Amino acid sequence: MQSSPDPSWAPFVPGQPPSSEYPFPPPPPPLIVAAPRRSARGIIIGLSVGLVGVILIVFVTLLSIRTPQGIGATWAITIGGTRATDGGPIAATALPPGDTYLAVDITVKNVTTSAHDFAGYIDFTVTDATGQRYQTTYLPGPSVVDGTIPPGTAKGGTIAFIVPAGQRAFTLTYADPVYGTQHWALSV
Repeated sequence: MQSSPDPSWAPFVPGQPPSSEYPFPPPPPPLIVAAPRRSARGIIIGLSVGLVGVILIVFVTLLSIRTPQGIGATWAITIGGTRATDGGPIAATALPPGDTYLAVDITVKNVTTSAHDFAGYIDFTVTDATGQRYQTTYLPGPSVVDGTIPPGTAKGGTIAFIVPAGQRAFTLTYADPVYGTQHWALSV
């Protein structure tokens, strides 16, 4: 039994244009791309990161509202003197050859009506004439000005840096993300 050809289908003949009486095959169905699935863990991490960002923004905003702006509005910092020292028999053993301690005596007064924290050990650096920056270091004996300072109260102490013995001129920098930055020229 032979069937008759389907009139909606015509064989393709190379070199001949397609006949207009035969319709082209229908277009393929549209490609459906599924959105990536998010796991519950991914959603929780995304929300947590967003929440931490909002909390940080609120915290910084509140901190800037509560805290007087600028060093002069909060602290009166006075440099009492500078000296090069070996730090005594215990501290001298920690000095690399050719270095010395630069000791800076400071007094910090809280000029506000509320207590504030002062981080003298981490907020000071010195820079020498070549541009080399030095962080504070521990020097046995004198106390570092650090901690909570009550309103109207002054606290004195010494901050120290290990610097090359040949350097005589320095710039002392106090830099705090809340209170600002201040510089002093020092010489030994």
